[in-house]
Amino acid sequence: MLEKKIPAVCLPYNNLWMVTKHVLEYLPGSEKIFDFKQVKSADTDTLSFIQKKDSEILKEVGNWEAMVSSWIAKIDEVVTILNPDSDDLQVVIDTIAKSLNMASTLQNTIDIILSLHSNYVPAMSKGVVLAITRYIELADCIFTALKQKWLSILKIITMGLEHLSFTIVSSLQRILKRVKEERKYIGKQKVFSALLNLASRCLNGPITEERRLLARLSLACSCPSSLSCLTAEERSHIGDLLKKLEFLSTFQERCETANDFSFLYWHRTMLSVWLSDFYSRKSELSSLNIVVNRYCDIFKHLRNLKNGAKVQERVVEEITRNLVSLILDPLCRDIELELRLATHSHLSGTEKAIFKNGIPNYNGLLTEEPLRIGDKAMHVSEYVTNYLDRTFYNLTSVASHDWKTYMEMRALARRRFNLYTLDDRLPLERLEQGLDVLEIIRNINIFATHYVYDLFSQCFIERQSESRFLTTIGIRHIANSIRTHGSGIINSAVNHAYLFLRQKFQILSQFLFDDQIKSRLVKDLKMTRENREQATTAETFEKFTIVYPYVKAEKFVRGIKNLGMTTEGRSYLDEFRLLITEVGNVMGYARMLRSGNLHCSASTSEVLPSVLYSVAGLNSALDEKGFSSSTVDAASELESTLENITRNFEGGSDFLQLLVQAFAEAFRDKKHTHLRLFYLIVPPLTISYVEQLRSGKEKLQRKDKENAFFTDDGFVMGLAYILTLLGQGTDFDSLHWFETVSHRYTEALVDVRHQQALSGRSGKKCTDGEKLRQTLSLTIRRLDSYRQEYQLLQYSLVSARALFGSNLSSSLSADKDDNKSISTNPSLGDV
Repeated sequence: MLEKKIPAVCLPYNNLWMVTKHVLEYLPGSEKIFDFKQVKSADTDTLSFIQKKDSEILKEVGNWEAMVSSWIAKIDEVVTILNPDSDDLQVVIDTIAKSLNMASTLQNTIDIILSLHSNYVPAMSKGVVLAITRYIELADCIFTALKQKWLSILKIITMGLEHLSFTIVSSLQRILKRVKEERKYIGKQKVFSALLNLASRCLNGPITEERRLLARLSLACSCPSSLSCLTAEERSHIGDLLKKLEFLSTFQERCETANDFSFLYWHRTMLSVWLSDFYSRKSELSSLNIVVNRYCDIFKHLRNLKNGAKVQERVVEEITRNLVSLILDPLCRDIELELRLATHSHLSGTEKAIFKNGIPNYNGLLTEEPLRIGDKAMHVSEYVTNYLDRTFYNLTSVASHDWKTYMEMRALARRRFNLYTLDDRLPLERLEQGLDVLEIIRNINIFATHYVYDLFSQCFIERQSESRFLTTIGIRHIANSIRTHGSGIINSAVNHAYLFLRQKFQILSQFLFDDQIKSRLVKDLKMTRENREQATTAETFEKFTIVYPYVKAEKFVRGIKNLGMTTEGRSYLDEFRLLITEVGNVMGYARMLRSGNLHCSASTSEVLPSVLYSVAGLNSALDEKGFSSSTVDAASELESTLENITRNFEGGSDFLQLLVQAFAEAFRDKKHTHLRLFYLIVPPLTISYVEQLRSGKEKLQRKDKENAFFTDDGFVMGLAYILTLLGQGTDFDSLHWFETVSHRYTEALVDVRHQQALSGRSGKKCTDGEKLRQTLSLTIRRLDSYRQEYQLLQYSLVSARALFGSNLSSSLSADKDDNKSISTNPSLGDV
């Protein structure tokens, strides 16, 4: 059967013409001609042919590589002949013809295997796919060699056409002379002469398709069956010459046909298999270009179709997607991994992995040659460079302290792979960066709640943490953040602090406006006035007068507790104290911003020579000397930068005073008269604060993680800030609260020590007496610790009030004069 040798003929658009099936379908009675068993075994023969071709193509790849290499060496040799004779010319033409024969055979083999697999056996082994792709590369090698020698080949083809046409015309002239001399052609001499002359004239000039066709017709007419003017030998010789003439005339068209792999459009699925293998072998980019261009041969046939542009766009998108997913993205990831391993080569185990697996070579892919997909061009090195730029930028922005690692990776990519990445221009951080200012700004409410402030060391300490360590925020951390984000971040931080304080002050105003609180404060105001009047009437000249008794403050605390407790076990007075603490934490943060700015400016000015501080008028001086505009602009920029550094170093803005001025006028407005009694709630607040502070220190000694701390100066800062806003610093001092507390604890200590002395003189050695002495000793320690805590609170409050000035800054003195009716020590009628 024919299926054993030629089972099908490949037609355009992935169609097959099966001879037996076509005859049986369109020729009536044809089933009588063929043997039924042979017809039934047609499909089996076709499958056998496919298996045979698959095995042959795997075996013949090496033979074809040798044949193509031999032909390339031969074509390089023969085209260099300067003045070839007829024999040399024949050798060159045969060599050129062999190229087309090999390319056509490779093309037909690929077409028939793919078409049969597509219609009969869709499954194709990976080895067959790789062999087919290798055939495509070999065919491209043939045509690449022809293109390199194209000018020499055209010259040889021209010489060959002239030689063949001269040979044919000479033969026709000899035949014409014989026709005129021999008598047997009498009666047809004119016809034969005209035909031979016509053929000679057609071949004596440019060898076009029309001339070749007319010459063949003339020679065919001159050779009738009855009487021919050409002998059989002459007909065979001239026919061979005409075939060679036609071959040389149509050589370029034949090359285009043999180099047309548009049928690969219907078999695009095998591209992904080859791309995966291609990347695993790390082959040259030129090989990838060859295969991709062959898959794009369909584009020249799509130009004449109605929707050809859309089809071409979809094909380009599909090929691009395969290239990105199977070549470019894995290449980017592998190069990034290679850079990371090389950067961290000092770690243990990296050297062993390199010696075991070897160092991969990516230079074959990272070339300047573009990867062309139709009208689109992709640069692999540019794609990888953009990926590294994007990756380094994103990772540096997330972890700024790793900037040095990514800088080393950039340098390594430039040195090893010739990839010139861009500088990300991101600010740099240090390993000891600390909590960033931006994070504090975004979560300032959480920050004010979860951190405690230490006034004297200017640092924040995390109140409670799930880990074994507590986070601290100091001046150098703020300076690092300012160095990272620039000094402009300070304005944003102060603005967020202002918004936070405005919310908290609304809650503060509502608390003091409550009837339960206001009524108690009014009673305390009446009591303090009576105590002052009694002291004035009695004309006592003691060191101080107890204006606000300690017992009264304790009663106030108990009274607020009786109003109710929160779910956390805190009274409303404790919640109010925490509110003031949050306000003080924000004010401490504003103080740290100023200190961090000074620290950053000082560290910046260290690297500047002293001569650079005297650059005033440098831009005008350079302008007068005739320097270029760019130089003058650079000098102006230098001058403004140094002025900014000097201004920040000399003091900058006092953010505490700015926040005082922002709220002082509103706090002293007539509409907020209920705030004038704030100083009277300070004594109960101090009692709550000291109790809470003592509890935190005791838990710290017991190593209790929950609510254990040793400082909470945010309350002191908040208290000083609010007293300054209300101008009630003098009113609070008039209460002599800390003197009252000191007097109370001093008297208590004297009484307890007196009891201790009496118990010691009694001489009792019983168990009750020992327990009494231990109890008294513990009481003395407790009272003394409380007295020390109140002293420390007094010293801290004095220091905090010194940060805000006396009562208000001088800028607010005018507001005091304009609002004389707003007394900071109001009468009962005003309240």
